[in-house]
Amino acid sequence: MTNIIKTTDYTFSENDRILIDANIWLLIYGINSSRIDPGYSEVLGKMKEGNAQLFVNSAIISEYINTTTRIAASNYQRTVWQSEHRSKKFNYKQNYRPTKDFEENYFIAIESAKEEILKDACLIQISQSQISNALQCINMLDFNDQLIVNNAMDNHLSILTDDRDYLKIPTEINIFRLN
Repeated sequence: MTNIIKTTDYTFSENDRILIDANIWLLIYGINSSRIDPGYSEVLGKMKEGNAQLFVNSAIISEYINTTTRIAASNYQRTVWQSEHRSKKFNYKQNYRPTKDFEENYFIAIESAKEEILKDACLIQISQSQISNALQCINMLDFNDQLIVNNAMDNHLSILTDDRDYLKIPTEINIFRLN
């Protein structure tokens, strides 16, 4: 079954091939990263020092960008929107997407994906069969997570994640975590 490996107990080497999940990139480079990273930036440093091979796919990048703008929207709603429109209901697409704040945060997320994530990790493709299998397999009850697992397994990769859903994967795969 799933093999959970604590990053604190592990020495990374060039033999390690690791797909890094979106939640790790968010903790390291995301909009609130300086306040919430529990230590994954140090783990990334250890991986680089050990010359581990790091990977990312389009689903992970998409999740990173979309989550970044959703966090920015939540921040915007708590600060700007509530002070200007106390009684009006907030809608992400109608009220946030047309704002300058969205545009700025979207641009920051895109630049972060290009200049930080893709600088650290190689982009690997998601195949049609991985998508088809994710559509048929409901083990994880999260399409993106299942797609990431399929992508990792087909490419003989471990996964670095902080997502507890990966602890229940009914297949044999290495999952790296802080704890």
